[in-house]
Amino acid sequence: MVNIKGYSFIHKNSITKAGGAGLYIKSELMFRQRPDLNLNDDNVEDQWVELFSPFKDSVIVGTIYFHPNNSVNEFSRNFQNTIIKLYNQRQTFYILGDFNINLLSDNRMTHAYLNSLISLGVRCLINKPTRFMHNCTPSLLDHIYTNDNLHYLYPGLFLGTSDHLPCFLLIKFSRNKQHAPYGEDVTTILMWTHFHLISMINLDAISLITH
Repeated sequence: MVNIKGYSFIHKNSITKAGGAGLYIKSELMFRQRPDLNLNDDNVEDQWVELFSPFKDSVIVGTIYFHPNNSVNEFSRNFQNTIIKLYNQRQTFYILGDFNINLLSDNRMTHAYLNSLISLGVRCLINKPTRFMHNCTPSLLDHIYTNDNLHYLYPGLFLGTSDHLPCFLLIKFSRNKQHAPYGEDVTTILMWTHFHLISMINLDAISLITH
């Protein structure tokens, strides 16, 4: 665990040497944890929060680590169940993490996984490789998913930090009238990164970090 001044930290440890999931949330943001959204999958660590201030409506942010070499079909079913819950609750959501599913793979399993999400109206915002290993084909293992079709979304990657690139999502929201009566916009940045890279990134403008 790394203590970051000005952030709250919630996390779920892995029982293995790899994995785990956590959220650093800027202290100025109001939130509550949402354990009812957990995937309850032994091969997954996940954390979910509902963010309130300064957004016009609350939004859900989740972070997921799916351990490699496990059943993608089972993970997909559990993931879809949580997404259906979010739709039933009329929630806008942003889900970031290391899914260990290479979306650049041209195979039946990957196509079925993506099609199941598309059928639910979910978009993956990252479409470039995020993992570069020596003598291996680059892969897209780190994903950002959302059902948000209302706001300006600017996804991207931090280049040159590691062989496993951090992802970010910049979102322009209308402020809650309680906090800004004249309705000016606010920009929020969500970021996903591996734990050991947090100290390498300028955190001044980032509202929430998932790992």
